[in-house]
Amino acid sequence: MSNRKLNIGYMFILLGSIALLACGDRPSARSIPRQDQPSTSSTNTTPSKAPEIEGVYEFVSRTTTITAPRRSEERLVAPEWYGLWIFHNGYFSQTRMKNIRPDWTPAQFPSNPQGLGFDGGSGTYVIKGETIELDYHVNFYPGRMSAVEDLKYSLDASTLTLTWTMVPGPEFGSTGERVTVLRRIK
Repeated sequence: MSNRKLNIGYMFILLGSIALLACGDRPSARSIPRQDQPSTSSTNTTPSKAPEIEGVYEFVSRTTTITAPRRSEERLVAPEWYGLWIFHNGYFSQTRMKNIRPDWTPAQFPSNPQGLGFDGGSGTYVIKGETIELDYHVNFYPGRMSAVEDLKYSLDASTLTLTWTMVPGPEFGSTGERVTVLRRIK
């Protein structure tokens, strides 16, 4: 892939993130849980303010370990994969893209969307102790729209680690764990 195509891809990702963040203080028809508002989830944990997580992070790695029905492991790492996560004022945006992606047209969409080498989503987040709850309002995968993920997180200096415990469901039929490592850049 040429550097020009890569730069154009990052431009669209950045513009989408800026648009999400610029709309952050505007009211919407959807109730948006913020760090300073009570969560509407079923747990009775009161969200805490955690401004230390706010910022821009670059993708370092993602390791998915499947424990059932069949044990496997997948590891995505930089610089083969690029990505940004942005956390700001109760909103988040995340994108990840493979450095070299196959050319395709809508008529030749791969049967496995992961083959596109792209993933992205955005929405709101709430911190609850050592857990961050991500509520996806937008997602590359249509089945993930309105999905809520509870991830354990740890922030050590400039490294943010997000751990998601996978349970079988309509989208994922496996159990296991996915660990994403990010490095703060701003």
